[in-house]
Amino acid sequence: AGAGAGADAVADANTSSSVAVASIAEEEVSPGPRYAHSMAAAEDEGAAYLFGGELAGVGAGGGLWRLDAAAARANAVSGYFANAADKAFGTPGGGGVGGGGGGGGGGGVYTAAANATLPAAAAAMSAAAAGAATAAAASASVAHWEHVKVIGAGPEGIPSPRRDATLVYVNGPGGRRVILHGGRVSSGQPALNEAWSFDLDAKTWSRLQDCPAALYGHTSVVHGGRVWVFGGFDAAEKKTVAHLLSYDLVSGRWAREVYGGPVPAGRMWHSAVMHGTRMHVLGGLNHAYDEYQTWWELNFASAVEGGAAGTWKRNLGTDTTTSSGRYLHAAAVLKDTMWVFGGVGTSNYKNDFVAYPLRDA
Repeated sequence: AGAGAGADAVADANTSSSVAVASIAEEEVSPGPRYAHSMAAAEDEGAAYLFGGELAGVGAGGGLWRLDAAAARANAVSGYFANAADKAFGTPGGGGVGGGGGGGGGGGVYTAAANATLPAAAAAMSAAAAGAATAAAASASVAHWEHVKVIGAGPEGIPSPRRDATLVYVNGPGGRRVILHGGRVSSGQPALNEAWSFDLDAKTWSRLQDCPAALYGHTSVVHGGRVWVFGGFDAAEKKTVAHLLSYDLVSGRWAREVYGGPVPAGRMWHSAVMHGTRMHVLGGLNHAYDEYQTWWELNFASAVEGGAAGTWKRNLGTDTTTSSGRYLHAAAVLKDTMWVFGGVGTSNYKNDFVAYPLRDA
């Protein structure tokens, strides 16, 4: 079986931003090893969608993949979750976000180390956190991949292979679709300002209004009928930014947003997840590759009509740059907890889980 997008046959559309409809090799059964790809969860389908990324020996990949998590077999996972009993916000043990979990007063943020089985880990956790770990184990186990077939496209063709983009799932205005934004064709190439929509029922790509900023290493979430884009490396400003942009799913228009409260430092390769009315942002680094270990939240419930889209609050850490932060990690919300795995920090790959309890409605 072929691995990844190496078997994609694409016709050059004489543009760095789009290509003609690809013919997909029938024998492809999984997306293959990659990094800097984009992934979106479709909870109502029990599925996840993946696009692009950097493929070993190939470069940036294209094509859309669907993971059927409902077909997964739940396997046992390892992990001992320390400091889980007290889930109130507090100073994390072990020296900051992503720290070792031990030590006094670490309530609220705890770390997993691969030294115990799931039942032992669950015994040390609250019922909610244990349920989240069990769900995560099931989602991460053996499942079914499908290379999504493209039936048609608009006059712009389909998006080019790319990395460092964002992908979100929407089931609302405009139907069931995934929206791809930004990224770059390869490392060292300029960021793209494109936005694309893939109709999951019609199996067609269409290009949306271009974003006001060309970004890579940013994040996107969906809330209140809009796609919200935060941070990233801005091609025009040639630096990491803390800009907030929104795409209205009904009008199809982009807007630059303002916000209240303290302002986070510009960053890229951070994570962002939605929980209730709040977007939670963790880690990242700036264009000088100084790392951050902060946890911020943007509360959209505090939005002012015609004014600020929300108010920022810093939950942990400071935006003083450090060499012991976390970036290029992954984050997801399960059972009122933000689960963070892996990434890079202090020039080392990380293989720990860190759980952050979320109290907002």
